[in-house]
Amino acid sequence: MQAAAANPAICPAPAQVQDLLRASKANRTETSYLVIITRFVAWRDAMLCGNSTLDRLTAIALFLATEHACMSSKTKVARSALVWYFDLIGCQANLERDPIPVAISQGSLRRAPPIVHHDKVTADEIKLIFQSFTGPSLPLSDHRIGMVLTLMFSAFLRVSEVVALERSDVKFDSSHVWLNIRKSKTDQLGKAECRPVARSGGPFCAVSNLERWLARVPQATFLFPCLSTVQSMAMKSMSVDLVRAELCRVLQGPVSRNSGYGLP
Repeated sequence: MQAAAANPAICPAPAQVQDLLRASKANRTETSYLVIITRFVAWRDAMLCGNSTLDRLTAIALFLATEHACMSSKTKVARSALVWYFDLIGCQANLERDPIPVAISQGSLRRAPPIVHHDKVTADEIKLIFQSFTGPSLPLSDHRIGMVLTLMFSAFLRVSEVVALERSDVKFDSSHVWLNIRKSKTDQLGKAECRPVARSGGPFCAVSNLERWLARVPQATFLFPCLSTVQSMAMKSMSVDLVRAELCRVLQGPVSRNSGYGLP
């Protein structure tokens, strides 16, 4: 940065160089890294208040150990954030790559509790949900959660993605419905994705049921609105927490009791 500022006739402005360096990470990654970096700086300053001889390598190693104690699964991310930070501020020797911080990060992975993978919902289980929680004669809340789960299964959607869908994000044609996914966990560049769901033509067709659902909520902005009031129904979306609560209700209902299936 100093070299760029000292040679303005032949170098771009320091702000442009800084922008290119920061663009090396997606916006969401940068945001998560900055949270960790801010936490590290505050933690390091607090440590220096009690021990002025604390060197940077020791601070990094102890900070990673502290991160492991608080949230063991995040130590690898914390080390990556600090590598990026020290590279960005121009440290000639990035101590985050020193064997000690690397060893602590690797040790954290070995000591972390094993990842638990939940059983996936099967097509037969979705059909049972479809039978019990879809159809124009059902209460809106039942039809809504049935449609949410059916669409998530059919389009491989996360809860946060399905509740963010607006009516304008849905386009039908003769063979598919096309869903405009505005934001997703894997879309770090912020580019929307158009995802199709094919018409099956059978009694469990997610597309046909979606058309029936939209006919029941013609004034809603969001595909799955909040149903608490008329105004909320027009302007607010169903929340992620409500989807989870409604899923628990589904699992307590006739689908789980009568089917013999243990839905996750």
